[in-house]
Amino acid sequence: MREEDYCLSLPLKAAPAVVETASFGQAARRMKVQQSTVSRRIQNLEDLVGVSLFERYSHGVRLTTAGRAFLEQACRARDMLTEAVAEGRRAGTATSGLLRLGFVWSFAAGSAQQIIDEFRGNHPTVRLQFTEFGAAELLKLTLAREIDCAWIVRWHELDAVLEVESLWSEALHLATSDRKASNEPHDWSILAREPYLCRSTDEWRHFQRHLDLVGGPQMDISDHDCSRETLLTLVAAGDGVTLLPESIAELGYSGVQFSPMADPRSRLEVCAVWRRETDNPALRRFMALTRDWLKKNRSPPPVPSSLA
Repeated sequence: MREEDYCLSLPLKAAPAVVETASFGQAARRMKVQQSTVSRRIQNLEDLVGVSLFERYSHGVRLTTAGRAFLEQACRARDMLTEAVAEGRRAGTATSGLLRLGFVWSFAAGSAQQIIDEFRGNHPTVRLQFTEFGAAELLKLTLAREIDCAWIVRWHELDAVLEVESLWSEALHLATSDRKASNEPHDWSILAREPYLCRSTDEWRHFQRHLDLVGGPQMDISDHDCSRETLLTLVAAGDGVTLLPESIAELGYSGVQFSPMADPRSRLEVCAVWRRETDNPALRRFMALTRDWLKKNRSPPPVPSSLA
């Protein structure tokens, strides 16, 4: 400890007692130390600050104007430092802090929603920040350390600095206008007969590669710089079709019918990715809770051989 730090520590503890009792002697008795100790340390503090903090009288002491101003600021700074230390400890044990999560669809439905709800219940003081984007953008944000963890569809090999953990798989559902809906099971051929609507951030090129691997058609892509809700409005209007995971399909949308695809290979693997050196304790707690929740509530995701 530096000399000035040592000189500051005891006086800041003693000062309230000195102010309240107006006496070094009574303050020393309250603190159970020698009066000379209190007097010496405050004298050292006055030498360090360069002003008299107390006026001495034969019957006691009182704060000077400079002393009052100094102690108000010093005690405020001490309290702020104490709180900073406590906040650091809380963040280190994930009882507070910030967790930045990205997801390709939404945390508003399905397993993701239930995991988030449970995490919030267990860690109410951890602030959650969400980003919804295409997988490519989420990977860039993760690599740039702008988000802590991304939940994406795994289409291709990922950067070696990323930790990757499979979470679950979801069946794809075809979204069609109620006016064109059919109760018949849908196969990939429908994507050759109708424009495929997607957002500009969607990974449709990787999806086309997936279709090629499973013998599907070339899609007539119609991409839009819009929200998921706007995309479904276009589907409802009959402008085309789109594919969405079961967690989004379960939410429903006016004027749109969702039907599961017939091909058993029409499942997507959802995985979590984060930088290996990420040391956010809240992320460790979040992933531990995720693993535990999935173990209790979902079967392990199948290995998607067509995406290898």
